[in-house]
Amino acid sequence: MVRPRLRRTACAGCQAPLLERTLAARDWKSREAALAEAYLAVAALHRPAVFSARSSPRSGLIFGRPFTVINAEAIWEAIRAEIADPVLRALPVIGALDQVTDSTPVVEAPARARRMMAGLFDDGEPGAIEEA
Repeated sequence: MVRPRLRRTACAGCQAPLLERTLAARDWKSREAALAEAYLAVAALHRPAVFSARSSPRSGLIFGRPFTVINAEAIWEAIRAEIADPVLRALPVIGALDQVTDSTPVVEAPARARRMMAGLFDDGEPGAIEEA
């Protein structure tokens, strides 16, 4: 069952059924298909006017692997290109660790992951990663 908090959001009408289908899936392929639809629905909530043929939300396989993903990087680039405020544009782009490395030994080991993220946040302050 989808949480009541989600039901109060503007996107609940399109997201709740997809997430319920995800939770009810009996196999990973069905779960993956429902998640891909949910990802596309979230991407569609962003300003469609910024999307070009290259950045329009779509799903597909990644690097020949049998897993469906969306073109999040192209979507991000299209949205970021719309940021006019120079202060916002100057902010560093920080996301999840797996966005900056494909190294499974780093991503799956908490101590290594913390060291890697600390390097990304290297501002000279000890403990900054824990506060971020």
